[in-house]
Amino acid sequence: MNGLTQQRNTKPLRCIAYIVAVFLVCGCTARQAYESLQQHARSECIGLPLSQQDDCLSQASLSFDEYQRLRHEAISSK
Repeated sequence: MNGLTQQRNTKPLRCIAYIVAVFLVCGCTARQAYESLQQHARSECIGLPLSQQDDCLSQASLSFDEYQRLRHEAISSK
């Protein structure tokens, strides 16, 4: 990875970490935080090349309920 690609990849992560911190301080529910992060992820998808947008948008469209179900399955399978 070159420096520009690496910098581009860490910028969204820092932004997401900041958003999560704000939600934790504000006392928002997990559902509100998840939905806000999903909206941010969908916004980030728009900046990707067209060839990557569909995959990105499908990953960013997982509902909170489905996320919770998958999360509980993963935890219980350990």
